[in-house]
Amino acid sequence: MKLEGYLIQNTQQVGYAVHLGNNPHLVRCVIPMPFHLYAGHQNAKLVMNINEWFDHPSRYDLIQDGNYTMGDSLLMSKVAKNGQDVFTLKF
Repeated sequence: MKLEGYLIQNTQQVGYAVHLGNNPHLVRCVIPMPFHLYAGHQNAKLVMNINEWFDHPSRYDLIQDGNYTMGDSLLMSKVAKNGQDVFTLKF
């Protein structure tokens, strides 16, 4: 996962780069509902709520925790734990 952009900190535009890096921070997501996909069925959508990367189960604040996670195993781990429920399946 890689999210990059800008935020406002004390009226200044500041960049951020939140990356999960490599294998130790892989996120395993489970969709807690049974489903079947068939050829020709085009209504299923995998939806990612980007806000959840920063909110649940641990609040990640780009100003307090850091606006760059690259190379920081503790920060990448915190974000990775939040990634377990960012995806939902919509029909």
